[in-house]
Parts: sequence; structure tokens; C-alpha cells
Amino acid sequence: MKPTRPGTGKAGPAATARDRWIALALVMGWTALLLVAQRDTGIARDEGYYFRASRSAWDWAEQLGDDPKKALSRASIDRHFSYNSEHPALMKLLFGASEALFHERLGWCGATTALRFPGMLISALAVGLIYLFGAGAHSRGAGLCAALLYAALPRVFFHAQLATFDGAVATTWLAVVWAYWRSLERPWMAWVCGLLFGVALATKLNAFFLPPVLFAHWIANRAMGPPRSRGITVFVAMVVLGPLVLIGHWPWLWADTFARLSRYVAFHLHHAYYNTAYFGVNYNRPPLPWSYPFVLTALTTPLVTLALALPGLLLTLRRPNQLAWLWSVNLLVPLLVIAHPDTPIFGGTKHWLNAMPFLALFAGVALQRFTEGTGRWGVLAGALAIAPGAVDAVHSHPFGLSQYSAIAGGAPGAADLGMLRQFWGYPTRQILPWMNERLPRGTLVYWHDTNHDATEAYQREGLLRRDVRDAGMEEPAVRRSDAALVIHELHFAKYEHMIWNAYGTATPARVLNLDGVPLVTVYRRP
Repeated sequence: MKPTRPGTGKAGPAATARDRWIALALVMGWTALLLVAQRDTGIARDEGYYFRASRSAWDWAEQLGDDPKKALSRASIDRHFSYNSEHPALMKLLFGASEALFHERLGWCGATTALRFPGMLISALAVGLIYLFGAGAHSRGAGLCAALLYAALPRVFFHAQLATFDGAVATTWLAVVWAYWRSLERPWMAWVCGLLFGVALATKLNAFFLPPVLFAHWIANRAMGPPRSRGITVFVAMVVLGPLVLIGHWPWLWADTFARLSRYVAFHLHHAYYNTAYFGVNYNRPPLPWSYPFVLTALTTPLVTLALALPGLLLTLRRPNQLAWLWSVNLLVPLLVIAHPDTPIFGGTKHWLNAMPFLALFAGVALQRFTEGTGRWGVLAGALAIAPGAVDAVHSHPFGLSQYSAIAGGAPGAADLGMLRQFWGYPTRQILPWMNERLPRGTLVYWHDTNHDATEAYQREGLLRRDVRDAGMEEPAVRRSDAALVIHELHFAKYEHMIWNAYGTATPARVLNLDGVPLVTVYRRP
């Protein structure tokens, strides 16, 4: 199928009913896959914190309905929103509402699934939006290829299953860029863009980078063609509506607004440093090597998708136009932010997940161009191009943060290279059946990097025996425990030595691995 407007990069006709139905089918299909997959995915450390914050936020929303005067008091707002105030309230309110409806009221699913559902649904919206973006800019074939290539990215698939903000902000970032692109020819879309920018700000801090990114594109667009002064309206809308939505949705900001906004931004500018392994070196203070986000993207993205994205980029840039530069800047800026030497050290690809829709769009354009006019053979070639990512996602599931592509040699090759093996303590979920069967009643367990909120959630949902107890944290907990876990990361080696010394043995009772790479080791006191 030929591009909608070849070479111009301008917004094509509005999406047809057929396009909307295709987008809806993609969203529903991917949401269903995520719902099934997440049942085996362990609770990540940050999820445990967000579970608690979500319940507190939703308690406030229910109080607002029952007793508005009390709910709107500063004491009530601070009590319900001070915990985890480093993140906006939107996703936490949605998580809490979903748990209250689908778990507590309707009983359709467990608490963890209900808490995760809004994140899964919003992450899945990106797949439909990528289709609409690609179809409007090029063709339905390009849009469909891009959407499926994105859905098959293993790291995207993993993060989309969780009650976190990373998959959601990739969607809201994409939505703002899409609305901005439409606004260049449809002025009323500027106000939609401003509203969506507010939603993105209410999702995660990443959205603060959107105005300068889009303004840089707008300046470049004016330089390449006739001036279009009406385009400035979109930035007026973003400046007006963005802060209104951010402050309006987040009760914690209603008192001492400027002071609390400053605290919110300062928290992330001076974020606690994560430990991350990169070619055998553990980094916990900036700067990270500038190459980190680029190399990690290369080592975790399916080779075929990378191989398609480059020619897709070149095909799109062959005639410089507004769309080419728009996709390019939104692909590169999230990686460049992490590459900056003053950026606090963060772990893994989740911090530039908002770049991946644009990588998929470039790859989708190339795949459609290469298979155009080849009939059934083109369909087969498209399926073969999408398959490596899908196979890799299935193979690494439920250990998505241990996934590495063929470029790295899979998980074993990445381990040999000294790359980050995992983080967030989530693989513990897969060791629970063995623990339930083998550990004596009342066993005191040192859970290492597993969040205490996660172990409590496992017990509530019947995945872990209630008599299994938590020994606590650090070396005193190791000494008094009956069984101990080590979740393998480079900077955690000292904990295994603690266990050997406390237990008088270096022989594990159980090792959980992916392709022979140890992820979790369990020791029992002799």
C-alpha cells in the first residue's frame, strides 16, 4: 500500500472508521496478552511501594465522596499523599480504583492483577496509537508493521505488565507528539495536545522534556518551509493546560504549591543513585559512560528491528520534512538525557522507554517499503521480521529484565560481558512453589532484594505460605535467618559471602536461572 502523502511528512487524512477498528483490535489483543503473561511475573520492588501509595490515594478519593470537607482538609491530603510524593497521583489513583472495582467489589481477579490493569491498558494504547501514527503518515501497512514490532519488543512487553509508570509514560509521550503533529495542520488539535501534555506530566517526570523537544522541531520546521505562525498555539496550550492538569489532579500540590513542586523536581534532579553493571564495572555514581543507553538499546532490541530502523530512518530523512525530524528528535532525546554526564544513574532501559515507539515507527516504514508489492511473500517476510522479538519475549518471560538479544548472545552472553543481570527483586515469584514445598513451618527467611510489600502480597494471594516469616534486612537478618535468598547483581556479591559465613556452607539449596545464568539462589541453614 502506497504512503498517504509520499515524501511530505504532512499529516494525512483523518483516520477512517476502519483504521480506528484496527487500532482498537491491536489495543485489546495486546492487553489480553499482558493480562495472561503478568500472572507469572513477580512483583517488582517499586510496585510494592506503588501498591501502598495507590491504596492510600484511593482511600482519599473514597473519603472525598463520603465526607468532602474532611477529605479536602490539609491534614487528610497530607496523610493520604505524602507517602511516595516523588511521583504524580494519576497512575496511583487509577491503580487504586482498579483494585477497588475489579478485586474488592466485583471479585474478578486478584489484587495484583487489578492493580496492574490500568498500566497494562495504557501501555497497550501505545500499540494502537503507533498504528494510527504510521498509517496517517505513511500507510496502513507501515502503521501495522510498526505497531507489531513495538508490541514484540521484549523489554517493552515486560514493563507493560507492571503497576509502574514507565510503559504509561511511553504512551502519553507518544500521544503528545501525535497530537502536536496533527496540530501543525489542524489548529484545534493544539488544545488536545496541551491537555495530553498535562496527562503526560501527571504520569511521570519524563514529560517535562517534551516542550523543548517539540519547540526545537517547530523551529526546524519553520526553517524548512513557509512560516506557520499558528503553530505557536500548541505551546501556549501546553504552557496553560499542562500545569493546570498536573496541579489539579494531584491534591498534594494544592498547599504550598511552588515549594512542593520544587521538592518534586529536586528529588529527581538529585535522585538516589542506582547500582548498574556495565561491561563488568559497577557504577553507582555519575557519570555513566555516555554510550550506556545506546549500547544497552542495541543489546536488548531484536537485531531485525534494529536492522530495519536504520534504513527506515534514512528513508524518512531522504527528503527532509517535518515528520522525519519529529520522529528523529523523539527517538534520540530520551537516550541523550540518560547519556548526559550529570544525569543521576538509573538502571535499565525503562528510563528511555518513551523512545521506543519512534524506533518501531522507523522500522515499520522500512518493513512496509521492503515488502511492498510482494503479496503473500511480503506478509511472510513481515511475520519473520516480527517473530524474533516475539520469540525472545516469550523465551525470557517472566524474567524480562534478564533478556538480551542475539547481539549480546542472549542472557549467557550478557553475563559474560558483565552487563546488568536484573534489578527490582521480582524473580522471587518463581521460587515460591519450591519454598512452599520444602521449607519447614515458621521458617525465618532473609528475602534480600525482595520488597517486603511484595512478600505480603504473595501471602495475601496464596502464593506464599503465611507461616513463612521475614527475617528483616542486612547482616543481622542473615545471621538470624533459617533460609536466605541472593538475587544476583554485581554489587550484591557481598550478601552471598555473608550467607556463607553465617551458615557455614556455600552449597545452595535451590538455584533459579535463565539459560544457565543464575538469577536467584536459595541457601538453607544446615
